[in-house]
Amino acid sequence: MIGDLLAALVIYGIYSGLWLIGTALWVLVGEATIEVRHYVTGKLLGLILVGWLAWWGSSLHWAPFNYPPYLWTLTLSLSAAAMLVFWIAGFSPGGGGWRQWVLCILRFELVSLAVFLLYLYLRGFHPQLESTEKYMDLAMLSAAGRTEHFPFLDFWRSDLPVNYYYYGYVLLALLLNLAGIAAPLGYNILLGLILVLSLQLVYLLVVQITGSRFAGVLGAVLLGVAGNFHFAGCYLSNLWNRGSISSACFYPKATRIYENSFTINEIPSYSFLLGDLHPHLISVPFFLLNLLILWRLKETPRTSWRLMSLVVFTLATNAIVHVWDLMTLGSFLFLMLAAGIGAEYVRAQSGYRWAPGRAAIPAFVLLAAAAVAPFVLFWPFFNHFESPVAGL
Repeated sequence: MIGDLLAALVIYGIYSGLWLIGTALWVLVGEATIEVRHYVTGKLLGLILVGWLAWWGSSLHWAPFNYPPYLWTLTLSLSAAAMLVFWIAGFSPGGGGWRQWVLCILRFELVSLAVFLLYLYLRGFHPQLESTEKYMDLAMLSAAGRTEHFPFLDFWRSDLPVNYYYYGYVLLALLLNLAGIAAPLGYNILLGLILVLSLQLVYLLVVQITGSRFAGVLGAVLLGVAGNFHFAGCYLSNLWNRGSISSACFYPKATRIYENSFTINEIPSYSFLLGDLHPHLISVPFFLLNLLILWRLKETPRTSWRLMSLVVFTLATNAIVHVWDLMTLGSFLFLMLAAGIGAEYVRAQSGYRWAPGRAAIPAFVLLAAAAVAPFVLFWPFFNHFESPVAGL
């Protein structure tokens, strides 16, 4: 019990320590002050950057991914570079200065840590990895952490490279390798970490949009804890028919609403309860991070090519963690840029000189770069990947 708690705190602490690297990226893209949202998103950005460089090094056979000294050297080197960035650019905390900034961080972390430990406590009543697709998820996580070079061998197809979007497992295995914790122990801990990251990021996103902390908390609850009305409807239906609650009200039924279509309408609360560490669950915080960055891009009054570069990098990462997210985020990006061009046109009708290229050219470049970036930034992945749905 104590060992499990220490393992959880070590993983959470290592992840939190990556804030320095990711926050330096915000400084590089031109953020004048560093606020709580930069700190929180900086941790995930730090993981993305360290993981990308470590993955490239192992994909090119320069260094073994399962060698912690290599990973720690890379992480500490990037942390030193981040401190240099802060020293050159000048670290300026937002809000009420240093004291207020530190207090906000502490409050945020204490609440997050409490939710993290509460989830692990509840998970501890049934921590076994013995049902549904946990076998596959654990195998992917273990293979990603144990391999020297990428892609690792496929455990379904002998002597062939893995043919699955495995990159999310690489980023999670990076944390386990840095902590020196085996995948079977780290599996449930990582589920709790993904939950906390999702709650943090959706809270920040809603607060950025609405300016209301209450709305932010409500958004976090709706994403991470709330379900849908299936169970309530089933319960009331049984009461109306004067029957007892039948097995038809069992909680997985809430994700099989359209049974005849054989679709799975999964919701995050079901995923965190079930405990399958699938790419669609791993990708939730990455998806929310992209929404936050896209919102920041929307709020930026002038064209920022550096911020656009960050958008392209995080979108490409999300595409490799879970390829379907690129379609959704790409649609958001297109609509956002189209709205910007439309706003320029409306301003022209009120006497403002309309310059179509002012919004259209950056929009076209950003869309083109976002479409091409996954294949360039993650070329070793696509060099081995064979789509199972190619052709008619």
